[in-house]
Amino acid sequence: MKKQLLFGLLLAWSIIGVATAESINMQAISITTDPAPLEAGEDADLDFKIRNTGTGVAEDITITINDSYPFTVKPGRDRTRTTGNIQPLSEYYVSTEILVADDAPNGVNTLPITIGNDEFTTTKELRLDVEQDTADLQLANIKTTPSRLTPDMDDVTLSFDVINQGETDAENTVMNIALPAGFQDISTFSTRDALGTIQPGEQKTASFTVDITETARSGDIDLPITVRYGESDAQYEVEDELTLYLAGRPNLRLTDAQGDLVAGETNTLRLNITNKGREEAEAARVRAVEASDLPLEFESASEYLGTVEPGVNTTAVFDVTVDSDAPAKQYLLDFQLRGVNDETVYVNELTLPQDVGENNEESTAPWTYILIGGALLIGAGAYYMYRW
Repeated sequence: MKKQLLFGLLLAWSIIGVATAESINMQAISITTDPAPLEAGEDADLDFKIRNTGTGVAEDITITINDSYPFTVKPGRDRTRTTGNIQPLSEYYVSTEILVADDAPNGVNTLPITIGNDEFTTTKELRLDVEQDTADLQLANIKTTPSRLTPDMDDVTLSFDVINQGETDAENTVMNIALPAGFQDISTFSTRDALGTIQPGEQKTASFTVDITETARSGDIDLPITVRYGESDAQYEVEDELTLYLAGRPNLRLTDAQGDLVAGETNTLRLNITNKGREEAEAARVRAVEASDLPLEFESASEYLGTVEPGVNTTAVFDVTVDSDAPAKQYLLDFQLRGVNDETVYVNELTLPQDVGENNEESTAPWTYILIGGALLIGAGAYYMYRW
C-alpha cells in the first residue's frame, strides 16, 4: 500500500513538472526603432522586450540576437544577454543597435531572437519595417516630333521625361525602349539613351530617333520602356509601358507608267496612281518637277486628281514635248504626289525612268536628199552627153 502511494506521489509530481515546463511561453515583442521605419544602408536603435506569457518561472534565460539579412548587430554591441529568472507575465527589456543592409527590401523584414536555458530553446522573430532610401525614377511626359505620327515617316523623335522622386542620386541611368512592329532603328542610339546621374528632384529627357515603316498599323501602339540605374553591385530597374497613337494617312504611290516619248514630237505620258494608305487623299495632285537640263517640256506641269479613296486607282495624264535635237536615251523625270487629310499635307516624291526614242522621219531625211540629188546629177549628165 505504501509503495502504491509513493508511486502515485511521484507520478503527480512528474505531471506537475511537465505542466510547469509547458506553461512557460516566451515572446519577443518589438517596441520602437529609431529611425522609424528603418532606412536601408543606415544603422538604427532597436528596443524590444521578452515576455513570459506562461504560468511558470523561466529560469536563467539567455537572449541572443541573431544576424539575419538584412540585419546585423552593430560591432561593439552585445548580441547575447543573460536575464536570470523571468516571472510569469513579466517582461525583460533589451536595447541594442543594428545595421540595415544597403539593399534591404522595402516593407517588413524579420530579425530572429533566440530565447532559452538548459531545458528549452525557442526562436522568435521581431517584425521590423524597412524603407529603401534610394532613387525613385518616374516616367513623366512623352513627346514626339512631329506631334502627329503616321506610317511612312523618317527620323521621328520620341522623347521621355524621367524624374527622380527619391532621396538619393540615380547614378548611371540608362533608358532602353523596345521598338514595336512597324518601327525601325536607324542607329545604335535609336533604342538606348544614357542619362548619367539624376539627382533628387531633377528631371532629364531621353530621346530616340526612329523610322516608321509604310506598313505600320495605325491606332494605339504599346512601347515597353526599361530604366536601369545604380552601381554594379546594387542595380535597380524600372519597367513601364507607354502608349503612342499612330494616325492613319493617305499614301499615294505610282503603280504604272505608260508613254512613248519621241524627239521632236508631243506625246502623252500616263501615270497610274494608287492610294495605298488607310485614309482618303483629298485635293490629290501630281506635279511634274521640270528641270532646265531636260530636253522636254510639259504642257501642264500639274494634274488634279480630286479625292482618292484608300485602295482606289486613278490616272494623271501629261502632254510632253521633246526637243527635236534630244538624244535618244533614258531620262529621269521627277514627280511629286500630294494629298491632304485632316488639314495635313502629305507629299511623296518619285523618280520615273523614261525612254525618249529617235525620230525616224528626221533620221531618214538626209538619205532622201542624197538620193534625189544623185538622180538629178545622173539626169543632167545624160542630157549633156546627148547634146554632145
